[in-house]
Amino acid sequence: MDLEILQQLQQLYSLWQTKEQLGTLHMTLQQLHWTTPDQTTVDLKPIIEQPTKLVKLSLDGLSQKTQVYFDLGKSLQTDKKTQKKYSKAKVKTAQRVYKFYTFIGEDQIGLHPTLTPSYLYRLSNTQFNALMLDKLAFTFSGPQVGEVDNLSSKIHITPD
Repeated sequence: MDLEILQQLQQLYSLWQTKEQLGTLHMTLQQLHWTTPDQTTVDLKPIIEQPTKLVKLSLDGLSQKTQVYFDLGKSLQTDKKTQKKYSKAKVKTAQRVYKFYTFIGEDQIGLHPTLTPSYLYRLSNTQFNALMLDKLAFTFSGPQVGEVDNLSSKIHITPD
């Protein structure tokens, strides 16, 4: 067996144990399925062979979640009394998402998978303002030669 495959199997097995997955994983070149303790079989091969669909689904989910926070932030701007209905964290997240996407453009929602509502929530005020300016500059100028849209490498979260 190839050493790289063996290492990947070891990592998979460790992850399986860490997540305390019950059932059996059966893998051959033709089959990949998981059998649950109640003997239900799930064919994993089609899922693994089409990762682009999974990525699209997760990005669509991120877009929807971000849009929900944006809409909540918008409603909190017009009706301050509704803030009492939500936790402080949810209010802060919604306000940050609304402020961020109002600043750089609502059409940017969901285009950057690293910009999750929870990521925006965790930033300090200084980091948040720097990110907004950086993202606005990037949006209007576009990537320069050799540059990629990797905002997570530009902002490092440190405790305040």
